[in-house]
Amino acid sequence: MIIDEIRKMECLSPKFKNRIKAILNSEKLVLATIALKGSGLIEEIKRRQDIKLFEMTQDNRYSLLLEILKETKTILSEMASLCRSTI
Repeated sequence: MIIDEIRKMECLSPKFKNRIKAILNSEKLVLATIALKGSGLIEEIKRRQDIKLFEMTQDNRYSLLLEILKETKTILSEMASLCRSTI
C-alpha cells in the first residue's frame, strides 16, 4: 500500500515527470519497468511511438528475457550503424 502511494506521488510530481520525459527524449537506450495500469504519465509513456512494451507473465517470465535481449541487441546494432555512417 505504501509503495503504491509513493508511485502515485512520483507520477504527480512535476519535477519527476519532467525528468522522466527528458530521459525518454534523450538519445539514450532506456530499459525500464512501468505499471500495467495507470493514467497520466504512465498512459503518456505507453502511447509514445518510440516505446517497445513487453508484458511479463508467469508463463513468459523466463523466455521474455531472451526476447528483450534480442530486441536490445537489434537496437544497439542500429545505433552503431548510424554512428558509423555519420563519421
